[in-house]
Amino acid sequence: MINVALKFLRDELNQYLQKRKPSSTHKVEFTYLTKNDGQGADFKLGMSLVNMEEERKVKDQSFYKESPAGQPIRVHPEVKINLYVLFTVKDEDQYEQALEYLSLIVQFFQANPYFNGQTHPTLDASIQKLIAELYTLSFEQQNNLWGSLSTRYLPSALYKIRLVAVQEVNELDIAPSLDASSINLGAN
Repeated sequence: MINVALKFLRDELNQYLQKRKPSSTHKVEFTYLTKNDGQGADFKLGMSLVNMEEERKVKDQSFYKESPAGQPIRVHPEVKINLYVLFTVKDEDQYEQALEYLSLIVQFFQANPYFNGQTHPTLDASIQKLIAELYTLSFEQQNNLWGSLSTRYLPSALYKIRLVAVQEVNELDIAPSLDASSINLGAN
């Protein structure tokens, strides 16, 4: 589900950039910021997952869902996660252009902070909603992030993408049906 959510955001952002800069060939792409040899990766507009966390405030504790046949089935409760996605612009020859692209990325999420199937029909039906929030790091946190990524700072914006639901689709078993004869209240 992580890949589906991030691919959707990437595609929506690329459509927005194409409308705002029709002559540009630059597109946002998934990227590592460094190669295995420690050298900087080759990209112009990068999108990287840098962290994720479980959203515990809205944790689903339901072990039962309804099957397509209308029968209750036992399932593992879904896990809702927040993704921390770093959008990085790397244009060493055109710093001003890099800042322009970074501004467009921020404008996109400012205009589109909330995604669901009604507002964005191309959103996969298995995703109920996505909420994008600009996530600001202190200078110390920013230094730690770029150090852990083993690269130098580049113009970037970090977004927290909230409420990506992940659930195993295998059914554990069919729930027993309850009727009056199967209920034992402890009375003899």
